[in-house]
Amino acid sequence: MGPSFSAIINPRSIIFSQEEVDQAAIKEIELRSAHYIPAEHLPKLVISDWKKDYLYGLQSLGLDLMVTGPIKEDK
Repeated sequence: MGPSFSAIINPRSIIFSQEEVDQAAIKEIELRSAHYIPAEHLPKLVISDWKKDYLYGLQSLGLDLMVTGPIKEDK
């Protein structure tokens, strides 16, 4: 999976949910991916709490709307 993402979209990092992978799985993905793409070209593999990230994103969008106002569409 890592090599496919790297070859197609060249991300800086790939974020995995902590509910689905652990550090051992990340190391395994890194080892297997290194067979296809040199390690220095692989994206950073990160484990994160998606619920916290999602809520932070909603909070950021809400604060931005409060500061800048809603986007007005042309009619």
